[in-house]
Amino acid sequence: MYLDSFTWWRFLKKSADRQVDEPMAALEDALRDQLLRVCERALDVMVLLDKDGIMSAVGRDLDLKDYTQRLDAAEIIESLSESLLAPFIVPILRSDEWEDIAKIGKGRFHFEDDASSDNAHYFVGSKNKWVCFCALYYLLKSLGRNRLVELEKTILLTLQLDPNIYLSRAACELLPNPGSPGFKGNVVETFELLER
Repeated sequence: MYLDSFTWWRFLKKSADRQVDEPMAALEDALRDQLLRVCERALDVMVLLDKDGIMSAVGRDLDLKDYTQRLDAAEIIESLSESLLAPFIVPILRSDEWEDIAKIGKGRFHFEDDASSDNAHYFVGSKNKWVCFCALYYLLKSLGRNRLVELEKTILLTLQLDPNIYLSRAACELLPNPGSPGFKGNVVETFELLER
C-alpha cells in the first residue's frame, strides 16, 4: 500500500504539467479506496489491542467514506492512542496529500527512488483488482489500444483467466481478436461503467 502511494506520488510528480482527466481520476480514486480499506483493517487491529475500549467506540460506527467522521476519528486517535499504527493511519484518515503519505512510506520502509516505477504501468500488476482495472482504463485512454497491448500483452494474457469478471472481460476485449464484438474504436464495453 505504501509502495503504491510512493509510486503514485512519483507518477504525479512526473506528470505535474498534465491535466487530470477522468481516467486518471478513476485510478487515483481506486488507490484512495485501497488506502481506506487497509486503514479499516488497521483500525480493527487497534480496536482489538485497545485495553480501555476507547478505540472500539471510535471504530464501531465509523463510516470511512464520510470525510468528517474520518477527521474526528483521526483527532481521537492522535490524542488518545499510543498505538504504533497511529502515525500510519491518521494521514490516511485525513486524506493527506500523496506526497506526505509517500514520505511516510519511504521513511518507514526505506524505499529507494528506483524501488518502483514512476508510471501507471506499475498498477496493472496490482493485487487489488479494482486498481488494476482502473490502470488498464487509464492506459487505454492515454496510450490507445494497440500501444497498451504492445506494452502489457503478457499480463493481459494472464488477466484473461482472472476470476474477476471485469478484469478477464477487459483483457479479452483489449487483446487483438478478429471479430471481437466488444471492441468499438477506442472504447471497450467493459470500461463503460467508469465512463458513466
